[in-house]
Amino acid sequence: MRDERVPARLREVLNVEGGLSDGIVSPVFLVCVAAAAEYRTVGSDYAEALLDAVGAAGWAVGSGSLVGYLAGWLLRRSWAKGWTLPTAARLAVLSVPLAAYSLSVFLGGNGFVASFVAGVCVAPAMRHLPEDTVRMTDDLVTLSTLALWFLFGQMVSDEFWDGFHLSVVLYAVLACTLVRLVPVTVALIGTDLSWSDRLFLGWMGPRGVASVVFGLLAAIELRGSGGGDFIARVMVITVMVSIVLHGLSAEPIGRRYARGRRPSPEPRIQG
Repeated sequence: MRDERVPARLREVLNVEGGLSDGIVSPVFLVCVAAAAEYRTVGSDYAEALLDAVGAAGWAVGSGSLVGYLAGWLLRRSWAKGWTLPTAARLAVLSVPLAAYSLSVFLGGNGFVASFVAGVCVAPAMRHLPEDTVRMTDDLVTLSTLALWFLFGQMVSDEFWDGFHLSVVLYAVLACTLVRLVPVTVALIGTDLSWSDRLFLGWMGPRGVASVVFGLLAAIELRGSGGGDFIARVMVITVMVSIVLHGLSAEPIGRRYARGRRPSPEPRIQG
């Protein structure tokens, strides 16, 4: 995302796609986890599990929209009227996802979806605030991400201690390659992107923080049934394979785009 050798348009597409996909996948993820939990209980009712998941998504969207729009309106008006200071504005922005998450969980919704929706709704108001308003939130996100990767490192040690199955490794390789590459390439048919750019967008979909978060949530929800340990193992190996594949390929791809953008030498005029 920070490699400026890659065209800005492609980096922006990956940035938007990464944010939207997490929010769109969350309700589907909730339905799958609810169905898996019901499957392992006596007297399973899949219809009820589906309704609960849909209801949780609805509460999440409603909570996120309410908090996001209200916070955006208050921030914009307070700054325009001179009622707040830059420090208070940074703290207010930091509290938006926390408020959306808390309200959604209290109402029975999904906190992650609510936080995502709140971010979308508050974004228009950010154009009218100082550029460094989100700096504190960015710093906290960086710190939280580092803590999450620290936890992931401990999980790697635990999962690899007793070995792993070849089928899980094969699934991880497919999840990091064809499972993303083929749908993205097909979805981009008809656009003005070149085939190399389409392949780049399909390939550069590393499994990282979102995969770790979703995997941990599923493992916690299904703990005690054996399924939680299996999901944690699949998640760990998939992310590890992604780190290797995408980490090794990022530099060559960056060099390739740098060569493509290099201006050709002007022809010499011989007299």
